[in-house]
Amino acid sequence: MSSPTASSQIPPPLNTAVILAAGMGIRLKTVYDEAPKGLLEIEGKAIIQQSIENLICAGINSILLVIGYLAPLYRSFFKDYSEIKLIENTDYAKTGSMHSFFLARDFIENDFLLLESDLIYEKRALDELTRIEHRNCILISGYTHHGDEVYAYGNENNHLISLSKSHHENPVGELVGISRISQELFKAACDYYEKNITTPFNYNYEDCLTALSESHPIHLHKVEDLIWCEIDDDKQYNIAINQVFPELKKPMSANRKILLNPGPGTTSQRVKDSLKVDDICPREKDFGNLIDNLRTKLTRVVSAEKTHTAVLFAGSGTAAVESCISSLMGADDKLLIIDNGAYGERAHIIAKAYGVPHKIIHYRWDAYPDVIKIEEEILKEASFTHCFFVHHETTTGMLNPLEAMLQLCRKHQLVSIVDTISSYAGIPLDLSQVHIDYLISTSSKCIQGFPGVCFVIAEKAALWKT
Repeated sequence: MSSPTASSQIPPPLNTAVILAAGMGIRLKTVYDEAPKGLLEIEGKAIIQQSIENLICAGINSILLVIGYLAPLYRSFFKDYSEIKLIENTDYAKTGSMHSFFLARDFIENDFLLLESDLIYEKRALDELTRIEHRNCILISGYTHHGDEVYAYGNENNHLISLSKSHHENPVGELVGISRISQELFKAACDYYEKNITTPFNYNYEDCLTALSESHPIHLHKVEDLIWCEIDDDKQYNIAINQVFPELKKPMSANRKILLNPGPGTTSQRVKDSLKVDDICPREKDFGNLIDNLRTKLTRVVSAEKTHTAVLFAGSGTAAVESCISSLMGADDKLLIIDNGAYGERAHIIAKAYGVPHKIIHYRWDAYPDVIKIEEEILKEASFTHCFFVHHETTTGMLNPLEAMLQLCRKHQLVSIVDTISSYAGIPLDLSQVHIDYLISTSSKCIQGFPGVCFVIAEKAALWKT
């Protein structure tokens, strides 16, 4: 059996990047003779510095920067950057980007990201390439209409055929200038350049990748709405300042993934964006007002804002279950636990861990609790004071008989502790019509918020007595 190609192997983690920054940028009259393109500033920060910060955030801790034109300025700028190694292309005026790429050959041992120095781009560009399964991959976008575009053309397998500034029929998209390169492809590119190209010659790395694309399949990965800009001339510089950079400063949208864990867990973009707020000191009045507002709204969901209150905890729904079981019962109390799923069983584990006197009635995970037999058990053992059961058993989706169980608790004067973790705000519940002593839920199920906050809703009068 033949060995898999570089593109089909499971990609290793990336921690290295090569940035090509030797070019003269003669079309960029704004800074030519004053600074290399990568040191061009937008809002007081060099564009290559912004790129390097993005790389470091993406887990890249080794960066090779190939410099040439006005190299001393780069050396001065990056003298305190431990992550960056500078390599100088002294023939920058007579060679193209492939020669700069070639000069990195003695410093590369693993797969890496290849970037051009004159880019501004959103961090998502790096996230896409560091996570993709293809070891050889060129990032492309939809049409930017910024001018001087390089178009990518591919075959039916979405592998590179050519890169060209000529717009022929059906290009896949625009070359961004960020690629993922395997060690095998890099070695092949260096060998090809050394054997076939005589310097001085303005030969670019895009031409070399195209020449090798048949023997080394290179995947074209398209992110249609990617925000980015290349800065090759004054027009593109103005576009970068006035159009692209303002878009990059906006709150970034996060990918909305469907989580297949029990219960709703996927958050909307609106919820994600709500986290982007100013810091609040927990001792300030604003923080207290925020918590009070939350507590009121939580009781309003179950039509109980006048009679009930909500107690918030930092933790998962299980933390709220644990808080109730560990603190509501006195020395002479006894808890009855109804179990027809993993969360009924979890209540039993908690009660046992805290030494809470209790008895558990087990049912199969596909069986409803039998209210008649539960009442027989209550009558047989008159010492029960509290009853715990799950409204919607997250394990199976079983909706247990809430009203019948609550009527049973009221009839025998048992304090009801009800796990509504996966039903609160999903199944209508009106506490003015049904009586629950302690209702337990969390932020991360039907409320569809982020995990980390759980709560117990209790009648005010009963809570003060506890």
